[in-house]
Amino acid sequence: MGKRIRAQRIGRGSPTYRAPPNVRVADVRIPDWPEMKNGHVTGVVLKLYKEPGRYAPLALVKFYRADGSTEKVWMIASEGVYTGKEIEIGETAKIDVGNVVPLRRVPEGIPVFNIEIRPGDGGKIARAAGMYAIVRGHLESKGLTEIELPGKRILRINWDSRAQIGIAAGTGKDELPLVKAGNAYHKWKVKARKWPRTRGVAMNAVDHPFGGGRQQSPGGPKTVSRHAPPGKKVGSIAARRTGRRKK
Repeated sequence: MGKRIRAQRIGRGSPTYRAPPNVRVADVRIPDWPEMKNGHVTGVVLKLYKEPGRYAPLALVKFYRADGSTEKVWMIASEGVYTGKEIEIGETAKIDVGNVVPLRRVPEGIPVFNIEIRPGDGGKIARAAGMYAIVRGHLESKGLTEIELPGKRILRINWDSRAQIGIAAGTGKDELPLVKAGNAYHKWKVKARKWPRTRGVAMNAVDHPFGGGRQQSPGGPKTVSRHAPPGKKVGSIAARRTGRRKK
């Protein structure tokens, strides 16, 4: 009897394949205060912080509200943000790196990140390190803004949704090699991923559909049906095409 394949163990949701607890400093979202509707709130970046389990750096911003109180908020840092920089959020905020404005105020061709799908949800799209979307145009008659996502997909969303101006910091995080296994260990320790990851072809036949044989090869087609049973669902699942791509 072999054991369940890795895909089944991950799907079960045991602690081995779950993100470790207590690695996040805060729930990072764009604040939604009443005074932002017709004006803006100004804050100052106190410090930049690299949070475990998150590739994009964070900025701790101290905002000065209309009633005289102050609030500290964690936000995703954009490229070009530094300690002491002023950050503005609201309807009348300037179009500047790190500021948050409604999409209808963003000129065409400007990169934005941490974009709200619905007004007031705090930001859902393009939040990872180096991510951004491009504003392609505004459909005034429908109240929509057309943006081009990182994967070149075109999306139309409510133009009252807010977004941060610029590109999420942390671009090029994968350009430098890890060099040694110890660095890979710490990289994946804070993620919901098991490491090291044994190849399926290196396993025995009872442990993986690609295992067994005198050579390390899948031994057959890697494509598998979308409706295959869990113990067979590895490889290219419901592949649109197979074979080498013609140049």
